[in-house]
Amino acid sequence: MNLRILKKINIEVGFGECIFFLYLLVLIRQFSWIIPNNMIAWIATVIITVLVWYIYCSINPLKCTNSLRSIAFWLIVVCPIFLFFILRLPFVDISYDVLNYHLMSSIKSLNGTLFDFKFPIYILNTLPDMIIGLFRLLLGYRLATIINVFVLLWLAIELDNYLKSIITNEIVRYVAILVAIMGTENILFLINSGLTDLYFLPLVVRAIFILQILPKNHKIVHLLFPYSSFLLGMALALKYTNITAIIPIIFVGVYIIIKNRIRIAPVTLLLSLIFFCLPLVPFTFWIAYKTHNPVFPFFNNIFHSPYWSLSYYTSTILGPANLKEALIWPVLTVFEPGRISEIYVYSGRLAIGFILSILLLIYKKVDEDIKILSFIVFAGAVLWSFSTGIIRYALFFEIITGILMVYIIFYLFKFKRSSIPGICILIVLTCICQFQLIWSLNNSLQTEWSLRPTFFDNKGDYISESRFILGDRDLETFITNDEKHAIDQVDVWAVVDPLTSGIEAILKPRIPINNFNPDLTTTESQLEFKRMLNSYNNKKIYTIVYQQNLPEDIKVINSLNMSIAKEYSFPIPFYSYYTILDCVLLEIAPNSQNQNPLLTALSGPLPDNAYKANITSTIAYTKFGTGKTKTFILRVQNQSGVRWPALGAESGLYKIQLGDHWYNTNGQLLIKNDGGSGLPFDLDPGQEIELPLNVTAPSQPGNYILGFDMVQEGVSWFNAKGSQELKMMVSVE
Repeated sequence: MNLRILKKINIEVGFGECIFFLYLLVLIRQFSWIIPNNMIAWIATVIITVLVWYIYCSINPLKCTNSLRSIAFWLIVVCPIFLFFILRLPFVDISYDVLNYHLMSSIKSLNGTLFDFKFPIYILNTLPDMIIGLFRLLLGYRLATIINVFVLLWLAIELDNYLKSIITNEIVRYVAILVAIMGTENILFLINSGLTDLYFLPLVVRAIFILQILPKNHKIVHLLFPYSSFLLGMALALKYTNITAIIPIIFVGVYIIIKNRIRIAPVTLLLSLIFFCLPLVPFTFWIAYKTHNPVFPFFNNIFHSPYWSLSYYTSTILGPANLKEALIWPVLTVFEPGRISEIYVYSGRLAIGFILSILLLIYKKVDEDIKILSFIVFAGAVLWSFSTGIIRYALFFEIITGILMVYIIFYLFKFKRSSIPGICILIVLTCICQFQLIWSLNNSLQTEWSLRPTFFDNKGDYISESRFILGDRDLETFITNDEKHAIDQVDVWAVVDPLTSGIEAILKPRIPINNFNPDLTTTESQLEFKRMLNSYNNKKIYTIVYQQNLPEDIKVINSLNMSIAKEYSFPIPFYSYYTILDCVLLEIAPNSQNQNPLLTALSGPLPDNAYKANITSTIAYTKFGTGKTKTFILRVQNQSGVRWPALGAESGLYKIQLGDHWYNTNGQLLIKNDGGSGLPFDLDPGQEIELPLNVTAPSQPGNYILGFDMVQEGVSWFNAKGSQELKMMVSVE
């Protein structure tokens, strides 16, 4: 490469282009999923990406901004964002969606094995998860989230580019950008998170900037139009919910073209459509091929994939409940924080933006660029209300609202401060802006998606956990040798507990991972699940479940006509000895009998010779905290010659259950029974089953004897009929 080319690259490449390289890299990696060898696929991906990126930088018609060369930009914008980022940095992210599917999606996609499943779990386009996945490989689990800071800085630069013609004062412009970002608490909730909702923001702002300069650069419309289309297509590929921001921008583009009579050749339009669709192609193709639904799991009432319920997939808890609410949902968000997010706090910025946008669209003496932003907020908020109504998907409109607030305050101060109405509006709007900003910052310091403390909340653990920064690339370094040996036995991962798919993928990424908690309501789905089990005939299937979810997860396993073959207590220090995930590793296998298990009911006492059980513990605890509850797994065998029906009378009478007793060390009964676990199906003579039982320790510390026995409700405990009770010593502290 000669010096002239190097100079060319140095001139054309800005901060945003460097981050955009990663976007291109993961997109091209999706196209290379067709290459079975992961290393060869990555070599090809890197070579092609470098070539594409070089061509992109060479023909990029946009001039790079000098924002990062400004000391004021660093002091006003960069430093506050970075300082907020480090407040929670040492504490690991265990938010629901990250553990549920983001981690799995990231790891499997980067290894090129995402589609090795036979029964899929919840999967969305993996582009954003692959981006943060690269950072996890390079920097470790904690520091990987610095990609969020980089994206926000790129966003700030793009906003600076767009606002230069609207807010000419540099300091005011930087303050507007800071208020736009820091006053959106849902951005700050995400800044240390593995959730990927921020990544599209710079793309759509740059697309708007291209539309802004289009009238003065119509001679290069053949470059600008396909370029903006590609940016919007990439934004949609990052998350389908971004469509609520993309549609208003497309309308703005059409308006600008018509108003300025910009002629666009048919070839340019065709190229623009191709470039818009290009980022969507690889994942859409693969997911349609594997699930028969190109937008899996959404709109499955139309596509009828056998791997998901036949319904329109949407939240039944969040968002407007009816059409009337949807019409005013942006305003209602202030009063319904529990229905716009699982985080029950909100400072109301979107409501302010929705009202402001209407006023600015009505008011005639407003700069056209501001009217365009107002239209995007208004139209986008309406579309958002009728789609999800979840505030995390309205980030773009909240950011623009921050810009609008500062712009109006600056405008009133500069041009209307001499009039009484102008000064009154200025004071009111300034107070609203300050109050909303302070409220947003307070919310962001109090909570976030993973409920982690800040440095100010827990200085000791913050310092202690900081030693793992850059030392948390491999989870195996945190688990024991016995646990590593247990993981070595796994041939196939089963996802029974939705919160452990990411953990499973981290511990053994290159083996298939399948949904073992599926919706099997259709005949086709049942057949597909049976085919999957048959294909894993000689494979060892394991699942990791949370100890607290064990009773429900065992019910799921039993409902699939499967049972537990082996069990391991498996506490996981999740890249940290501060964050311990209390898990259990289970080997599961299909029941030896092919027929569905019987489920019959008792209408009276069992015969005396039926009260014979053998109980052994598979997962047990010898230490308890006072009043604490733990889940034991007990193996129960029917040693009688009589079948034990699983059901009793409707009142619960005659039902056969596993229960427990607490004794003092002298054998005196203290607590007769503090819980029960029923049979999931009839248990034949000689047959055995794993049953979970939640056991709560006494409130007083000391040494106790804990006993386990079967009982027929309303009739007798089995030990009273001669059966042996399982007893163990337990220390309560």
